[in-house]
Amino acid sequence: MNWSILLVFLALSVIGIWVAYSFLNKNGLYLFCILASIISITLGSASIFSLNVPILIIAFPVVFFAMLTCLHKFGKEEAKKLFFIVLISMACLFVCNFFENAYLASMGNSSFLTWKALGRYVSPIISFVAASSLTLLITNKIKVKQLKNFLKLAMYVAIASGINVVVYSILAYAGLLSFGNIVLTILIEIVIVALVSLGLGYFEKFLNREPKQTELAKEDVKVAKEEPKEQSTEEIKTPDDID
Repeated sequence: MNWSILLVFLALSVIGIWVAYSFLNKNGLYLFCILASIISITLGSASIFSLNVPILIIAFPVVFFAMLTCLHKFGKEEAKKLFFIVLISMACLFVCNFFENAYLASMGNSSFLTWKALGRYVSPIISFVAASSLTLLITNKIKVKQLKNFLKLAMYVAIASGINVVVYSILAYAGLLSFGNIVLTILIEIVIVALVSLGLGYFEKFLNREPKQTELAKEDVKVAKEEPKEQSTEEIKTPDDID
């Protein structure tokens, strides 16, 4: 596939997470992450500078962005739940692919128990777990209070995506590409995920913006505040009380 598919997938991912989160809230984040992880692994790779770059390097920064948004908005437990949902979805994809290849192998096709056949589905699982775990450790150790929120989010997404890229590339391309090509692929992928992460940091402002009050709503609030409280029946004096 051409490199332009990366841009198309990125645009669809950003639109997808915006629509899912706007209409379904945290459930939308769950649904988006499941679909993004499965589709990106299934689509395979795109060609950039004669190198194969996996589609998942675009999808996973958005998945990490969704996990950090879930952590910020709904707490640590919901972020953990989202992590396991993504992990289980990728594991299910691997199991389905494994049995599909096993069926084809039983009909006389080439062996399926090779890293070349299984690595495409196993590598994303290992790199995702490593990136999520190491990023959690790093963010707990490094507290950057002086940065604005969108820059902190972009930094955390970039760290997770960078770790994911390095681990995935080493696992997926070891033995298939030369050392120089692996290093060059990692460098290109890190540049891409750094730019994507910075863009997602700015996108966070839009995704979590507060809804604006209309002028009519503001006026209603103002009138409600100015209305005098009704006197209780105990405070109203009758003519008999005056006598």
